[in-house]
Amino acid sequence: MGMNKDMQAMGAEFFGVMIVVLVGASTGSAMLTGIALGLMMTMAMAVSAGHLNPAITLAQMALQKMEPEDGLKYIAAQLAGAAGGFLIYMHVLSEDLVKTSGFAADGIWLTLAGLLVVMMIYTLVWIATVGTGMVEGHGGLGVGVMFWLLMESLERTGNLSMADGMNAAIHLMQDILGGTVEGGTFWLVWLGTFLGALVAFWVWDEFMGEDDDEE
Repeated sequence: MGMNKDMQAMGAEFFGVMIVVLVGASTGSAMLTGIALGLMMTMAMAVSAGHLNPAITLAQMALQKMEPEDGLKYIAAQLAGAAGGFLIYMHVLSEDLVKTSGFAADGIWLTLAGLLVVMMIYTLVWIATVGTGMVEGHGGLGVGVMFWLLMESLERTGNLSMADGMNAAIHLMQDILGGTVEGGTFWLVWLGTFLGALVAFWVWDEFMGEDDDEE
């Protein structure tokens, strides 16, 4: 990437994640958070390809659809955006962070499988709309709707740990800033979502005949 394009892409990832965090933290609404995600992703599509999630970025790096240097910059911007959103929420709105849901030590493999499946569904929708550009102009809204439906379903069934783990950057920064990092299990969110996104890209390329290189 050139310097200007590089900064624009990182800015889009930073700003997009920050707005999603602000809306999600201040409203607690899966629907409004999904709408915010859809709008931010649609705005970022033409600038950064609209990742807004480390799992998407890591999967593209692993499949050599994205240069490692660019991917690490994206992840740094996503983490910074999540931190910025939470800091504004805490210090401007004077609100305390809600602790993310923990993971049961005796159910690690089940949790990992659940995160994988949820992220795979999310990523398949991302690929079909944002990733391939099949839905021009407002592709991110499809991802936002899917996010909303997944969040609602997980919260209604009591799987709050998986709902909290939909975005590893947001999950990690919420725990760090809230002082509740669980060193033994937070890695599950990163691993589970990464594997889910990786499987989704493989399934799409294998069965849909797509092999597009994503920037």
